[in-house]
Parts: sequence; C-alpha cells; structure tokens
Amino acid sequence: MMKNYKNVILCGPWIGEFSYEVLGWAPKLRYYITNYYSDYHVVHFGYPGRSLLYRDFVDEYVGYDTDIVDNILPSNSGGVGRGVDHILKYKLTEDFMNSWIESNKNNFDGVYNLRPVDLNCIRKDQVEVNMPDTKFIHFNADTEVEIKIVKFLKGFSEGKDVISIMAPTPHEMIAYRENWNPKHWIEFIENVIVELKLNVIMMGITSKNNLQGSYTFEDSYLYSKYPNNIRSYVLSSGIENSLDYQVSILKNTLCSVWGSTGACQLSYYCGRPMFSQLVLSTSLKRQFLESQKNITNNFKHIKYFQKYNSGMDFYNSPANEFYEEFKQFYLEIKK
Repeated sequence: MMKNYKNVILCGPWIGEFSYEVLGWAPKLRYYITNYYSDYHVVHFGYPGRSLLYRDFVDEYVGYDTDIVDNILPSNSGGVGRGVDHILKYKLTEDFMNSWIESNKNNFDGVYNLRPVDLNCIRKDQVEVNMPDTKFIHFNADTEVEIKIVKFLKGFSEGKDVISIMAPTPHEMIAYRENWNPKHWIEFIENVIVELKLNVIMMGITSKNNLQGSYTFEDSYLYSKYPNNIRSYVLSSGIENSLDYQVSILKNTLCSVWGSTGACQLSYYCGRPMFSQLVLSTSLKRQFLESQKNITNNFKHIKYFQKYNSGMDFYNSPANEFYEEFKQFYLEIKK
C-alpha cells in the first residue's frame, strides 16, 4: 500500500555501468534520501533485478521492461554509448519514467526528480575521490533466495571451503581491454581445486550484445573431471532479485575471486574477503575510499593483483602467477 506522502521523488533513471551504480549512485542516493528526502515517497527507475541496492531507503523500485533492456546502448560510466555517442539521457528510459508519472501524478501534490548528474557520480574523476556524501551498508539477500543458495551449496563435497568466482566475458566493444584468457581461468580454477583443495562456485551472468556477462566454463573438462568440486549458478541479469542471488553466494562462501571489473566492489557490501585482478589503467583510488572503511573493516582481506596493462598484455598474463598471489591471500585469511 502506498504511503500517504504529499510529494514523490523519482530517482534516476539509472542507465550507467553497474560499477558506477554500486560505488557512486546507490550510496550517494542513500545518503541524500536519508538526510533530505525522508518525508517523500521515493521511487527508483533502473535495471531489473537490482532492487537490493536500494531496498533499505526506496519505497518502489521500478525495473525497465525487457524491450528496453534488450535495446539500450551499452553502459558507459554514468550513461550509455561510447565516444561521441555517449549520452546521460536515453529516450526509452525517459519515456518509461514519464509513463509512470502520467499514471501516478494525481496521487501526489508534487513530483520531483533526482538524477545521477545531480549527485556528481557519472564520471571517473567523480568516483576516484573521497565522497563524504555517501552511505555504504551491508546487504542481506531476500530470505527465499538465501534458502535456495544455502541448499544449493550443500551439493558440494563436504569438509572443504567453498569460494566463488566471477570471470567476466569479453567487453561488448573492446574485447580484450580487461579480460583474461579463458584458458588461463581454467588453469587457475584447476589449481585452486587440486592444490588448495577448494570447492568452486562459478557465478554466471548471461551476456547480451549490450550487457557484459561472465564465464562458467561448463563446456570445459572441469565439470566432468571434478564433479564434486565445481558448480555453476547462472542468472539472467533481468530476472527478479538477480542481485540477491549474487549477494547470497558471496555471503555464504569463504571468499570471492574476480576478474578485472569494478563490479567486484559488490563484495564490500557482503563483509567477505575479496581477491581481484585489476589492469594498471584502473586507479586504485576508487577501490579504497575513506567512506568504505566501515563496511570493509578498514579493507581487511581486500586484495587487488595489479601488474599488467589492459589489452593483450593483461589477456596473456600467466595463470600460475595469479594463482600464487591468490594462494598467499587464501592462506592469510585462513590464519
């Protein structure tokens, strides 16, 4: 039932990258809504499946229709499109929000809009500095989702630690910019299973032409050779509560391993150790913000392996080197 507020504030529409959303837009929006708009009815417009980012302070989360998700331009920082085609407003999502306004405007005395550009979180330089106007919290997944994930994890062989891995697929426009050779991922995973005697859950996100996904390597030999030690959990980015499933996996495994992606900061919200690749062109400034210390215990057990330039230098970097770095990290968190 809609609360009896006189005014409504519409947040978004958010069309940018997930990393900018989880690092800048969502925590900034939480800060401003909590401190300045608590007496408003709050509605957020964004990608379906991501309501968890806003659940603690938003009254309604309105996810885009499938036809919008399927046709929207590739996300880039706080907007969509590349180069001269980069825009911060996209007609389909603007029409989507305006349709909601038309249907609901008579329920409120005033309709207001708070956009990402208003909160200065749409460019790289805006999220690589300390942002005091942010509020980061730990997330809890939906209860039904949590039950499903806990049951799923019981399918592993007992007595071994379980880690989660997110291995991003090639970028939609720059194929090898921040992506690691799939053969090296497979070698790394096998070392983790054999040498460290760990179980592995591959966090799978189905990719589309305009949305990046992740490898699960189900077509490799790993699943037949180590049937009790590796499993995949594949999600469509558009399903309801898809982010809840990822958070539940992160919170119920010992630690997570990520390819070079800003999305790795989702682990910060889960209070679990995190180990990630990072290309040299990505600044470490936005990985260690002052305002994130409270949810990471001053970044305890957060480690980035940053050695190679983006492109083929990073793509061809050796698997054993990454494994040895992770091994040290694993032994440290097990102390």
